Parts: sequence; C-alpha cells; structure tokens
Amino acid sequence: MDKKPTIKELHKALRIDPNNLDEMMMEHPMLFWSVSEQYVLAASIRDEAKENISITDAKMNSKVRKAIEKEGEKVTEKLVEARINIDPSHIKSVQDHRDAKEKAELWFALKESYQSRGYMLREMASLYVSNYYSAESSGKGQDASAEYEHTKKTMAKKRKLKRNK
Repeated sequence: MDKKPTIKELHKALRIDPNNLDEMMMEHPMLFWSVSEQYVLAASIRDEAKENISITDAKMNSKVRKAIEKEGEKVTEKLVEARINIDPSHIKSVQDHRDAKEKAELWFALKESYQSRGYMLREMASLYVSNYYSAESSGKGQDASAEYEHTKKTMAKKRKLKRNK
C-alpha cells in the first residue's frame, strides 16, 4: 500500500518551475487528486467528531440530571447544559472536533491552491507557446526600455533647444 503524501509535502509541490512546465502539467492531476482525497477524509473525520459531541452530550444528559436531582437541586436546562459543558469528556470531544476542523480547513485551503495552480499552469503554458519565456522575447523588453529612455532624452534636449531660441 502506498504511503499518502503529507500536507507539507503537497504544499511544497505547489511550486511551479517555469522551465519544466510539461512535467508540472503531467503531475498536476495526480497531485490534485491526492489533495482532494485527503480533504474528503479530513472532512469526514471532522463531521464524525462533530457528531461525537452530540453523542457525548446526550449520554451525559441523563447522568447529569440524576446527579442534580440527587443533590436536591431543581433540574433546569441551563444547569444541565452548564454541567455538561465543564465535563472533561465534553471538553475532549469539543477539542477533538476543533482539531479535526482545523485539519479539514487546511486541506481545503490546499485543495483551493491546487485549483489555482491548475489555472496558472494553463496560463503559463499559453505564455510559453507565445514565446514569452524565450531569450529573444525577454531581450526585446530590455531593448524597448532602453530605446524609450533614449527617445525621452532626445525629446528633452529638443525642447530645451526650442526654449533657448
């Protein structure tokens, strides 16, 4: 059985190498699948943890009511709820849910990042096809900038000469 990649490993794999777009595009679907699969598992664990809070509270409800009656106090919903909320088993189930929720949200954020990565790979491939990454293309940008600066200086000199006449 294959070892599932960790969130750190998949986060690291988000990086796009513009000089290796073909490989990036070929591996993207499997990486996206891994992240999506992990998100579904984490969401399932989160939902189960939320359900466990209700189950724990329901089990404790009758015990707490009996304990309050035994103490001779009037049983009210607020008192029962307050006692349940401070019980260690309730606190643990709430913390388990928070942990599971955080993990699911991290996987969801990573899944969203992989969706964006897919769009970015498509855009970068379009730029590659249009020779954006070619040496000639990047050189033209520098030449155009130098030409612009030269033209700007020449025009400034001409304006200065006209004012001095």
